[in-house]
Amino acid sequence: MRDDPDLSIGGALDLVERRKLQMEDPPTPDGTYGTIVLDPPWLYESSDPESDAGRHYPCMTVEEIAAYAKVREWAAPNCMLFMSTTATMLPESFGLLDEWGFAYKSLLTWKKPRPVLSRSFNVNTEHVIFAVKGKPRPKVQDQTTFFAGKHRRGVHSSKPEELDEIVERFAPRRYLSIFDRGSREGWKFIGNEADLEPA
Repeated sequence: MRDDPDLSIGGALDLVERRKLQMEDPPTPDGTYGTIVLDPPWLYESSDPESDAGRHYPCMTVEEIAAYAKVREWAAPNCMLFMSTTATMLPESFGLLDEWGFAYKSLLTWKKPRPVLSRSFNVNTEHVIFAVKGKPRPKVQDQTTFFAGKHRRGVHSSKPEELDEIVERFAPRRYLSIFDRGSREGWKFIGNEADLEPA
């Protein structure tokens, strides 16, 4: 860790946790998956680790996310990817798609229960990029791109269960969730604080 007199205690702890994640052996899911759901712990250039996400879990740079989440290896030949992102991180998100060999197809939008104050627009939406590798077939043809719902209770920055329901309704099985801090029967979860093993 660099010697930085301006680095707060909270910021130092966040860096320690990030370094621990980097030193861990990469997770090794069993086989490949037809659907991958990714909720990256984005590290924002303007964010203070003492506020927002940095107080709750270790954030990661784009390079760290790409190195930890071996999406290219874990994806089946025909695979759907749902990647959570924000308006700020859209450029970096598309870069990860290229890195992993996925083609962008659409954008889902989540209307959050409460807006987050910002220096420009107050933010009351987040997004989920839908991308594919190969030619996976959706299970339904009538799914819309807008959804609303509350965070999972007691889990900071979690996505609503409505997203999981959309995935299960729309996408083929063997579900892999990376960095999600919840749990769901029949899914494989990996990443920091994941708490469900394969069903």
